[in-house]
Amino acid sequence: MWEPFLARRNPLSSRLALVWLAALLLTLGLGTVANWPVPASAADTIFFKETNLSLSDDHRFLSYWQANGGLAQFGYPITPEILEVNPADQQTYIVQWFERNRFEWHPEFKGTQYEVLMGLLGRQLTIGREGEPPFKSMPDPHAPGFTYFPLTGHTLANSFKTYWETHGSLALFGYPITEEFSEQSTNGKVYTTQWFERARFEYHPEFKGTQYEVLLGLLGNQITGGFGYPEPPPNNVPVKLVVPDRYRTQPFKAERSINLPPGFKISVYVSGLTDPRLMALAPSGDIFITERNNGGGGNGKVKIIRDLNGDGIADETRVYMDNFGPYPHGIAFFGNYLYVAMETKVVRFPYQSGDLTPRGPAQTIINNLPSGQAGVANGHNTRTIVFGPDGKLYVSIGSSCDNCIETDPLRASVWQYNPDGTGGQPFATGLRNAVALGFDPKTNLLWTAVNGRNGLGNEFPPEQLTPLRKGGNYGWPYCVGTDPPRPDPQFGEGKDDFCASQVDRALLTLQAHVAPLGLAFYNATMFPEVYRGGLFVVQHGSATSETSPIFGDGLRFVSTRPGKLQQGVKDFATGWINTNKTNYWGRTVFPLVGKDGALYISDDFAGAVYRISYEG
Repeated sequence: MWEPFLARRNPLSSRLALVWLAALLLTLGLGTVANWPVPASAADTIFFKETNLSLSDDHRFLSYWQANGGLAQFGYPITPEILEVNPADQQTYIVQWFERNRFEWHPEFKGTQYEVLMGLLGRQLTIGREGEPPFKSMPDPHAPGFTYFPLTGHTLANSFKTYWETHGSLALFGYPITEEFSEQSTNGKVYTTQWFERARFEYHPEFKGTQYEVLLGLLGNQITGGFGYPEPPPNNVPVKLVVPDRYRTQPFKAERSINLPPGFKISVYVSGLTDPRLMALAPSGDIFITERNNGGGGNGKVKIIRDLNGDGIADETRVYMDNFGPYPHGIAFFGNYLYVAMETKVVRFPYQSGDLTPRGPAQTIINNLPSGQAGVANGHNTRTIVFGPDGKLYVSIGSSCDNCIETDPLRASVWQYNPDGTGGQPFATGLRNAVALGFDPKTNLLWTAVNGRNGLGNEFPPEQLTPLRKGGNYGWPYCVGTDPPRPDPQFGEGKDDFCASQVDRALLTLQAHVAPLGLAFYNATMFPEVYRGGLFVVQHGSATSETSPIFGDGLRFVSTRPGKLQQGVKDFATGWINTNKTNYWGRTVFPLVGKDGALYISDDFAGAVYRISYEG
C-alpha cells in the first residue's frame, strides 16, 4: 500500500535530490563517497526484546543498520516502520526511529547506496539556533588538520574528523553546521559536541581509546521521548464547568460538565460575545478576538479581552474595531501590525504592545479575495491567516460550494503572500475548506484541518488533518477519502489515476462531518509533559442539518512525537452536545495558548471563551 503512495514525487524535489547526490560525489575531493559500502545482505528480521520491536529488510533498514555500525552507531529501534512527513522537503516517507536517529526509505533512489538515508535531525533540532556563536559560519582557517566546508562555513578536526571520515562521512552525516563547543546532552552531562545536518557528535573522554570515544547523540530519543513514552490519559473525568457570577447567563445558568483528563479544570473566561471566532495573543498578553456576526449581515467586531489581575477571569472586554466587515475571522500579530482577514480582503493596523484602540487607519493589503454566491449553501466566507517562520503570510480560502468545479484559482486553497500583501501565489490546492491553520514550531511544517464535503453519508469522507506540502494538491473536488483517495462520485469520472498517484494524502484523518475549525500547538509548560509540543484540534461538531444524531463536539489532542502521531487523535474535552443528541448548548471553534500556559477556547454558539488549566 505504501509504495504507490511514495512513488508520487514533486519533480522539483527529485531534481534537487539528484543535484545533492552529484554534490556528494564531487564535493571537496574527499573520495570517501565513491567507496561507500553497499549494504550487506541481512537476515529478514531481528527482534529486540529490549524495546519489543523488530528491524526488517523490507525497506533495507536492517541492511543499512548492520552495514553502518549497528547498535553502537544507532542504538535500538524505538518505533516500528511508520509513515512520516519529512520537514526538509515536506514529502512523506516510510521511516523507522532509533535511539540516535531516523532511517528514511527513498524509493526514488532504489537500488543505490542512497536508498536509505538518515533523517536531517541535526537541522530539525537546531531550528532557531542559527544566531548562536557556534552556528555562525566562519572563514577558512587554513590550519593543518582542519577540513573546511564552504557550503556551511564550518570546519572539522580532531577526533570528530576521524570519526566522520571512517564512519560514513558526508553520505551518512551530512555537512557540519557548527564548530565544536560544549553543550549539555540529554543525560544532563556536558560534552564537547558538534552538530551535523543528520547527527550530533559527542566526545566521551571516559571512553578514550575505545570505539565509544565519539558517540552520536541520542537525537531519536530526544524527539520521540524514547521507547515507552507514555500515552496521554483518557478524558474520563466529568469536570464541573466553573462559571463566575458575572458570566452566569444563558447557557450557563444551568450546571454544565465537560469530560477532561484527570487534573484539568475548565471555566468560563468571558461570555456575552456575539459569534466569536478566532483569537490571537497580543504581545501584551491580551487576547484579541473576532466576532464574525454571521447571522447579522457580516459586519462584525474585533474585541480585546483582558485579565487585569491574573485570576483567570476576564475583567474587561473592549471593542477595538466596530462595524467591521465583511465577516472578520482570521487574526494575527506580526511585526508592528495587527492583521485581520475578512471575506474579501486582508487588512492590517499599525500596532504597539498595549494598544487598546487602532493607532492608525486600516491598511488594505489584499483586496481580491472571493465573496460568496447568493443562495449557495456552504459558500465559506471565513478566511484564516497565519504567519510562518519564513515571515510569509498564509491565507486559507474555502470553496464557494459544497462540491463543484471552481473557476476562481483562489478558491479551495491556501495562498502565500509577503507581509505587505504582494507576491501572492498558491501554496497548496484541492482543499475544500482548510479553516484550521498553524505552524509546528519544532518542524516549521504548516498543518491544516480540512472540512470535507457532505452528501455521502454520516461516515464519509473523513475530515483531513495533515501538514501541507508546498505545491501539493489534496484532491477536491475530484477525489474523496485518503486511504487511498478515490474518484468523487459527482466529479471523479476518469480521475482514477489522478486520485491514486497524483493527489497528496492526508497524514491523519478525523471523523466525517466534525468540522475542525482551529488548531494550536501547545508551546507552554502548565500542562503535563505528554501534551507539550502536541497539537490541539477544535471541532465545531456535525451540522444538525447533515447528521442525526449529531456528533463530534469539543477538542482532540494529537501527540506529534513520532510513533505516537501515527496513532491519531484522542478525545481531550467533550460534552457540549445536549443529552438528546439533537442539538448543542455550545459549539467550540478555536484554541489559543495563553501567556499563562492555559488553553483558551472560543465558542460561537454560547458566545463565550473557556479557559482550560491544569492543577494536578
